[in-house]
Amino acid sequence: MYNMITNLVITCNKNDDDDEEDVSKVSYTITQNQQGWSKFIVRMHNPIGPASEYANLFNLLDSAGEDDEIKLDLSSPGGSLDTCILLRRAIKDCAAPVTCRIGPTCASAAGAIALACDGWEVDDMSTMMVHTGSFAPGYGKVHDIHAASAHTLEQIRRFVRSTYKNFLTDVEIDAVLDGKEMYIGPEELEGRLGKYSEAREAEYRQHFEDMIASQDETTLEEVLVILD
Repeated sequence: MYNMITNLVITCNKNDDDDEEDVSKVSYTITQNQQGWSKFIVRMHNPIGPASEYANLFNLLDSAGEDDEIKLDLSSPGGSLDTCILLRRAIKDCAAPVTCRIGPTCASAAGAIALACDGWEVDDMSTMMVHTGSFAPGYGKVHDIHAASAHTLEQIRRFVRSTYKNFLTDVEIDAVLDGKEMYIGPEELEGRLGKYSEAREAEYRQHFEDMIASQDETTLEEVLVILD
């Protein structure tokens, strides 16, 4: 049984040109049981804006403990790649398990954030849309614009390949990078997430085994040095 502690709606600072406060892109509810661990329900239901708008969420992900739980209720058309990358890092580094409840619109950067979570909830209205990034090169000297565009395109390629590995096939990833948009409904989404989770767990196990083997080899080398 949970006892409600607080229901927070985070507000941003007022803009000089605005008479009213803007409501943050994130709100969350905190509940706590008698054993003292907390369950956080985080709601993200807007386009993903600058990382500065998510300071409270970053702090939550940094401070949550192993005994806590975080549920991300996510429905968003996507948004900032920078914020997406930073939130994915924070979710992966979070000590608490993070579960994503995938909403009716989980597109672009929102889908990428969902894939960083430890688990997912899918219902008959959940969807995901995958595509490559979009950006405006701006104004400036031709060579500068060309260099900046090439840099951004390469970053987007790395992001798409690393983010959707094992969720999409290599052929599908190439198609996305060529401009295809993939729309995934609930039944297909459940199947892809199942395979993605299995592949990710296999990679974790392999990484752990490699670490153990590396430590054993190091220990053996140290012993041999001492014997010499």
